[in-house]
Parts: sequence; C-alpha cells; structure tokens
Amino acid sequence: MRRDCPEIYVGVWKWLALIAVFFTLASACSRKDDSCLYELNRQCNLSMSSPEKAGIDSLAGLLLTEARRAGNRVMEGRAHFYLSHYETGMPDSVKADRKRHLDEAVRIAEETANDTLLCYVYNQTGIWEFENLGNVATSQYWFNRSLEHARRAGRRSFGIPAEVNLSEMYRLDNDTIGLKYSHDLFDYALAHDDELPRLSTGLTLAMYYSCVVRDSAELRPYIDAMRPLQHYLPGCIELIYARYFYHKKDYGSAERYIVKANMSQYPDMPLMYAKILHATGRTEESDRYIAKASSFGNAISLHDRKELLALSAANAHMRGDDARAYEMQLRHDIFVDSVSKARNADVSRRYRIEYEVLNKDREISEQRARIRNFKAWGWGAGAIVIVIASATLLWIRRRNKMYRDIVRQNREALEREQQLISRISSRDRRITELSEPHTTKIPEEKANAIFERIQHLAQEEEIWRDPDITRERYAELAGCNRTYFSEVIKAKTGMSYSQFMNSCRIQEAIRILSDTSDDTSLKDISESLGFLSIQNFYNAFKRATGMSPDRYRRTAKEL
Repeated sequence: MRRDCPEIYVGVWKWLALIAVFFTLASACSRKDDSCLYELNRQCNLSMSSPEKAGIDSLAGLLLTEARRAGNRVMEGRAHFYLSHYETGMPDSVKADRKRHLDEAVRIAEETANDTLLCYVYNQTGIWEFENLGNVATSQYWFNRSLEHARRAGRRSFGIPAEVNLSEMYRLDNDTIGLKYSHDLFDYALAHDDELPRLSTGLTLAMYYSCVVRDSAELRPYIDAMRPLQHYLPGCIELIYARYFYHKKDYGSAERYIVKANMSQYPDMPLMYAKILHATGRTEESDRYIAKASSFGNAISLHDRKELLALSAANAHMRGDDARAYEMQLRHDIFVDSVSKARNADVSRRYRIEYEVLNKDREISEQRARIRNFKAWGWGAGAIVIVIASATLLWIRRRNKMYRDIVRQNREALEREQQLISRISSRDRRITELSEPHTTKIPEEKANAIFERIQHLAQEEEIWRDPDITRERYAELAGCNRTYFSEVIKAKTGMSYSQFMNSCRIQEAIRILSDTSDDTSLKDISESLGFLSIQNFYNAFKRATGMSPDRYRRTAKEL
C-alpha cells in the first residue's frame, strides 16, 4: 500500500496541473471579456451622468448582451440599471419596460449582494417612487438605503446621487432638513473638484437661500457654482434672483429678472411671475401666469400646486370676486386634505416596505450563515477523511447504504405518486364526461324554426315587456312545449330562459338610459321592461353592466 501512494500523488499532481492551466487560460479570456465590459460600463456611466443621457439605451443594451454572454451577473445588473432611467412624460409602454428593467436590476443586486450595485438601484428606486408616484416617505427610505450601501462599500462618491436627490426632494417640499445634505455635498465637491455635485448642489442651495438670505453676497457663491449649468437650465439664475428680490419685497427688480427667464422651462418660473404680479396688484395678469404654471401638469410639485390654488383664491379676493375666491379656497383645502391622506398612505407603505426588507435581509443573513456553517462542516469532514482513512471508508459504506435506502424510498414514493396521479386523471375524465354540455336532440330544422319564432316574439313583439309572461305561455306562443322551448334557447344562445329574458330587458334599458334627452324615471322604466320590482331591475342591470342604472344614466350624460 505504501508503494501505491507515490503513484497516486503523481496522478493527483498531474490533474492539478491540468486544472491550473485550464483556469489560467479561462482567466485570460475572462480578463479580455471583462475589459470590454468595463469599457462599456464606463461609457454608460458617462452617458448616465450627462443631462441629455445621449445613447444610454443603445449602450446599455449592448452591455446587457455582452454581460449575459460573459455570465457576469453584476454587469448584467448594471445594464438593467442603466436601462431603467426615469424620464418625465415618457409613454406608459416605455415606463412599464423601464420599470421591468429596474425590478430586474434590484433582483440581481440583492442576489449578488453587491453594495455598489445596490447603492445605484436603490437610488433609482427612490427616483421612481418620487417622480412616478409622488411617494415622499417611501423615496426617502430608498435614498437612505442607497446611502447605507455606499457607506458599506466605503465610497461616499457612490452615494452622492442619493444625497443630491434627498436634498432636492426636501427643497421641492420646502423642508430645510435638506440643507444638511446640500452643504455637506457642496463642501465635498469643492474639496474634490467634482463638477457634477457642485453644479447640482449649487442650484439647490441657491434655490433655498434665495428665499431666506438678506445679503446677495451670501447667495453669490452658489450662483457662481451653478453658472456652468445655464446651458442645461436656461433662466435658472434669473429665477433665483427674482425669488431673492421678491422675498426682499423689491418687486420691480424681481420682475426685471423674471421676465428674462425662460417661462416654458419649469413651472417655478411662471408661478414666480404670478406671485410678483399679485404682489403689485395686477391680478388678471397673475391669473394668466397661474394658468401657464398649471399647464405643466405632473411636473408641478405638491407644494407648488398648493401655492397655485392659494394664489388664485387671493387674486379673486383682491378683485372682490368672493364667489371665485371661496371656490378656489375650497379647492385648496380639499387638495391639502388629499395630500395629507396620500402622505399618510405613503408613510404606511414605507413602514411595510421596511418590514419586508428587514425580513428579507434577515433571511439572506441566515442563508449566508447556513452556507458558512456548511462550508466549515465540509472542510472539517474533509480533514477527518484525510486523517482517518479507515473510518472514512466505513463511513462511506454506511453513507452509500443510506443513499441507496433514500433512493429506494424515493422510487417507491414516486410510484405511489404516479398511481395517485393516474387515479386523479381517471376521476377527472369521469367528471368531465358527466359534466359535458347537454345538446338538444331536436332536429336542426325544427330547432331553427322554433328559435326564429322565439326571436320574432322577443324582437318584434317585445313579449318580455309583459311582467306576467311565463315560460309555458312563451313556449305556447312559439309553437312548442316547455322542454323544447328551453332546450332551443340553451342550444342557440347558451342562456337559460330567465337569462334570455333579462338580456332582452337589459338591452332595452341600456338604450333608454343612453338617451340623454330621456328623463323617464327608473321606476317607470322598470315597469315598462316587465320587471316585477325596481329592485329586480337594479340587481339585473348591475350584474350585466357592473354599475347601477342611475349611475349608468349619469355617466352617459357626462359624455
């Protein structure tokens, strides 16, 4: 046995050498593939960082194809992340496709536990929650999750987009808590000469301080920081100065700056002009700019919507139009209530998401712990096998016997399962045979003649209008007995007698209720259609259309 050991070792080392060569070649090939992937990822990242995002979809599509070919799950997740970027006003079909890419990116990021990718996709999730659904609390949660993974990765630069988004989201909601993020980011950008966060946070801080500062010298550093952004945001500096002078009550200077701004760029601009015009007593002009701001639709923040309604009410009151002022104030109050309810629902949704994510994180941690324990056990078992050969052989024999027992038991279980499936299939076939639809034995020619008479009585003579009509009477008028009558209706329409009668009545009811000039009461309609009671009419109509008769009539009149 000792003579055999050296030969075994030589054979093992030969195999190890072959495996080492294989892995060397594979790693060389993979490095080549990785260099291509990393270059594509770099180009996607540059495109994603630019305001226009030029060519991002085609670049990300190519990255996705190459990542799948190379089997690189992290790069595949990044490609899905790039393909999920949000754009205001995109069609629903595009929105659904990009949301699908985002869901896939999140799934891959969580599956690979890659902190960098998780940082990116959680930030993107927050953007979708805020921009697409207006969920403030939920978006804050995802931005904070993004920052958490940036800290885990040890790279603050990864969390800068989330910090920028948190700051801007707070600014849009006039919440000064965002100043903390903006100041930290601005100082970081100056220290690291990082242009993108310097421009974006400069804009956010300038928008903040244009409302609260008393000295333009305090505002100037942030305006200077964002001047390179003018190419992408024309009129933004003029808007900031207009806000600054408006809050200093220098309405003349504020107006001079706001008229230079691009009123079609953002809703903030016509809203600012409307506020200046209101402050100078020009309420009619102010209302015109309120209408311009309102035309931006979903691009208007919740705070700005509230300001537009309050400003409309104030303009009407200043003109002495108290009825209009009351109407707009009422709309304002209703809107504030609805926002409050939506935010409460959003907070509840955030707590639910936090709970689900915590559960998921716990499951992942437990699974990783099990994997670590399994690996430790494997290494221990391997060491025992190497050290105690004889015990290992005995253990292998017992293990093989146990495996055979398990296989035998599984085979028996499979056989029992197949027998059970066969019995269930046989039972289902018998049930199907018993439940096959009954076909009429009436000759086709006679059935057609009877049905033609039935249709004539229903369509021409409207026999269903008679509340006292019975199946027997109808069959007698159709020239057949009750059995033939029911079988013909079932064979030709698939309906029972009562369903057939109600369908005729409901069709006529729909015709009457669709006529906006017809004000016949529902009670009279019910009686004219042959229903025994108005409640029967209501129930039958709602079953057929999904709405009540009076709601149907109101809807028809609104069209």
